[in-house]
Order: sequence, then C-alpha cells, then structure tokens
Amino acid sequence: MGYLDLKEFQFDPERLEQVEAEFNGKKSIRFRYTVKEDGIETEQHFEASKRTSEEINTYLMEGVTKLKILRSGSGTDTYYLGRSD
Repeated sequence: MGYLDLKEFQFDPERLEQVEAEFNGKKSIRFRYTVKEDGIETEQHFEASKRTSEEINTYLMEGVTKLKILRSGSGTDTYYLGRSD
C-alpha cells in the first residue's frame, strides 16, 4: 500500500494475533490479521495499531468481515481507516 491507497480485504475473525514489531528503533504491539485481498485467493497478513485494530474489531463483532481499508500518509504519520459498504 502506498501514500494514499484503498484496498478491500476479507478478514478472518478467527485468525488474529498480537505481535511485537519494531519501527524506527521502538518496539510496539501490533495486531496481525489474516486477510485475502479482493480478487486474490492468496492469504496475506495485515498488521494494525491498537487504535486501528479496535475499529476493525467493531466491524468484525457485527459480522462484517469484508472491509475497505484506506491508508493515508507514510512512516509515523500513517493512518488506516476501515469501512464497510
């Protein structure tokens, strides 16, 4: 995903794990989802911050597993916004 991208993913709500990641020399907790990109059968991983993960989980708890994810920014200024149709 680049500076401003919109992709659609099918999330598997049963396949979520908490992982430790390092970014700019700092360790942080990330949440790794197993997803399939719309039109592609190969499984991928989508890692999210706690804030983004909480937003995604709100949809998953409502039974919505197909989400459009908008990525805005880059580096430490990256923000992900999830939405359903």
